[in-house]
Amino acid sequence: MKYASILLSLLLVVGLFPDRSWSLSGSEEISNEESTLMMMADANKFREIVPKISVDDALGMATLLQNLGEDTQTKLLVERLKKAELEQDPTFQNFLEGATKSEIVQGLAQIFDELKAIEILFRDPKSAVEHLYEDGMVQAGQRLEKYREDPSLLEQDLRNGLQFSFVSYAIAGDFL
Repeated sequence: MKYASILLSLLLVVGLFPDRSWSLSGSEEISNEESTLMMMADANKFREIVPKISVDDALGMATLLQNLGEDTQTKLLVERLKKAELEQDPTFQNFLEGATKSEIVQGLAQIFDELKAIEILFRDPKSAVEHLYEDGMVQAGQRLEKYREDPSLLEQDLRNGLQFSFVSYAIAGDFL
């Protein structure tokens, strides 16, 4: 029953990330069986570090990490971050350098939850822009008008920011 739940969770996660770099369909380098075993091992590692993380979230995070690790652009980003070629917010960098494995995994889980929330929020893109504006996450001005004209820009900006944070946490935790 445990494996059925894990496989069902894996299928749900695949459906959450339609972009190829965020889904299982982009993984052609290793066999599906090996890929699944690696994701399950990573998911177990997350749950050992922070037991309160659900199996679904642990599998989702493992899937995302695997796909990010295979994505060419993410590989370049990881390389540049590790070589300190990209500048990060000093406060954020200090936090990551001093964070425990548990804090890193909790951060990954929080970012993963936010990525799932984006999926739900942007089912109605125009409404999403207005909700984020009302919550103060988007400031009035030229950028707001661009987002209202094309809500996919806001969705992509949010997704890119969260992906960058996810990668930063993953590097700090030696997961990438």
